[in-house]
Amino acid sequence: MAGVLTLGLLAGCVRSTSGTGSTDGSTSMEKVIGVLGETFESENASITFTFNPTGSGSGIQAVQEGRCDIGLSSRTLKDEEKESGLTETVLAYDGIAVVVHPGNPVSDLDVDTIAKVYTGEITNWEDMGDSVKALSVGGIAPSTETVKDGSYAIQRPFVLVTKADAKLSDTAQKFFDFALAPKNGALITKAGVVPAN
Repeated sequence: MAGVLTLGLLAGCVRSTSGTGSTDGSTSMEKVIGVLGETFESENASITFTFNPTGSGSGIQAVQEGRCDIGLSSRTLKDEEKESGLTETVLAYDGIAVVVHPGNPVSDLDVDTIAKVYTGEITNWEDMGDSVKALSVGGIAPSTETVKDGSYAIQRPFVLVTKADAKLSDTAQKFFDFALAPKNGALITKAGVVPAN
């Protein structure tokens, strides 16, 4: 099946119609989409895979407007986006570790305290050294298991956005199935995120 599959560089939009492609999407999923795209292209010699970053909102809007089949987003859909006929399929989870100097006696913070640190309300942090240690958040350490089961609080989903009432193009459906196949979880892990499947 000849075709061009185009995705946004850190995330994006998949569209393939008559061998051409268009793209829109988030800039947070570069590694995961890059590794999936390279492998998908190597296994499908007749498909060209390219990237173009534009942002999650742009990818979602492109799906809403029918300019692409699959938008890639690093956030969940808002209620109004779901009500407009969009659906989300979680591809992976991106756990975000909070790190400090290894000599720092702090080992756990709650989400409210972390927010105060990053908004500048709390400013008593010592300067970082050459290496860091990861903190637990609310008593939960960041790990593959805690990110996947949602118990680690600082994370975001990497989402494939589609239109509920629209059929994907053949190439887009092929990529959608490839990206979600459990056998490709190792590729997602290699990119530094936790596969949803």
